[in-house]
Amino acid sequence: MGLSVNVQAVYRSFVLASVFVFLIFLYESPLFFSDRSKTESYLYIPTEEVVSNTNIYIISIGTVELSEKGKIFMEDESNLLKVISINNFHRYTSKNRLLFEYFHIWKNQDIEMAENLEQYINGTNTQIMEYLSRNDVTGASSGLALAISSLITESDWNNLVPVAVTGAIDDKGNVLGIGLVREKIIIAARDGHTHVIIPKANLKEAQKTKEELGLSLAIYEVTSVDEAVNIIKEWND
Repeated sequence: MGLSVNVQAVYRSFVLASVFVFLIFLYESPLFFSDRSKTESYLYIPTEEVVSNTNIYIISIGTVELSEKGKIFMEDESNLLKVISINNFHRYTSKNRLLFEYFHIWKNQDIEMAENLEQYINGTNTQIMEYLSRNDVTGASSGLALAISSLITESDWNNLVPVAVTGAIDDKGNVLGIGLVREKIIIAARDGHTHVIIPKANLKEAQKTKEELGLSLAIYEVTSVDEAVNIIKEWND
């Protein structure tokens, strides 16, 4: 009887250890089978007025991942804004994010942005819904522009000043910092925008980009949607 119990205990431990090793293998598999030379390229995308007649333009950036031998063919090389190497840190970050999203520990940025936007503006219009449902829309940095666009359509005033906007928002309308600010400022200038609204958290990088490249545009930082709306109203007055 004692021998039988010991064998069962050893077998149980072996099974548990095997399952644990298998789970570790699955977790680490991207590092074993991924191309370590993979890169991510950031591409120019024209600013876009999602809601008609608001003159609020979203600043977006395209992304493409390539293997070591992959290459992007484009007529205008200036459309390639930045290239980064994807190392193990990026792979772990991406992998952990997917796990956290699966177990509802961390919300997907796109979903969270849409939820925050809908809660803040208490609903949204058809053009915004269509934009959010597009496959090429990722990240949360369009939240501020969409919130402003919605408020303009629901109000009794018109915005006659074209404005390039980038920034994430929470459900209370506070503006949060975003990434790739340098590239977004470059896009705004390239598209001829003279007025740009960004999160206050990103002002230092935006101003540095403007000065280094000698760009002729005015950059305004905000901490809330209401602040952005008031600034735009002042421009129209």
